[in-house]
Amino acid sequence: MDQAALVLDAVRAAAKAVILPRFRQLDAAEVDRKSSYDDLVTVADTEAEAMIRDMLSRTWPQAQVTGEEGVAADPAMRAAMAGAGWKVIVDPIDGTWNFAKGLATFGVIAAVAEAGRLGYGLLYDPLGDDWIEARAGGPAQMVRADGSRRHLQTSTERDPARMMGYVPLVLLVPTCAVPPPLQGLAIAGRCP
Repeated sequence: MDQAALVLDAVRAAAKAVILPRFRQLDAAEVDRKSSYDDLVTVADTEAEAMIRDMLSRTWPQAQVTGEEGVAADPAMRAAMAGAGWKVIVDPIDGTWNFAKGLATFGVIAAVAEAGRLGYGLLYDPLGDDWIEARAGGPAQMVRADGSRRHLQTSTERDPARMMGYVPLVLLVPTCAVPPPLQGLAIAGRCP
């Protein structure tokens, strides 16, 4: 099995066992701050990172796994990413603020490097069980759980009015315009 498959398997397993069961189920005691009010860490972050690290240490013992939460707890770990050998860098929940607030815009990020050169990148969506991956020298691809692939490319469109994308509406409307269960999520402003 290639290294990318090992990383993907570990990420998918952690998402299924740790991240998804806690989505929209976190207690206040399971959410903490790191450096500021909006720099959050949850029990799902730390447990998913530990699970990914543990799985990879068994399946790919030559790789050194460094995660965002480990570095936040011990900044000296950052230096371990330099140097020779295989490195796997993990952000167990990218978009922790969204995850903690129940917004479905979060994912898992992983990168594989050897001797300081990136060879593989992964952005995994636990809710859709699909992912974007890129390998050195190859195109970025959207991959579905069924294995179907689609090459991705940047748009050549330069007119912002003609560009398309996705932003959850709840982030753009004033709090008073949002139904009461979602009012804590609105960030666009308060009503007079």
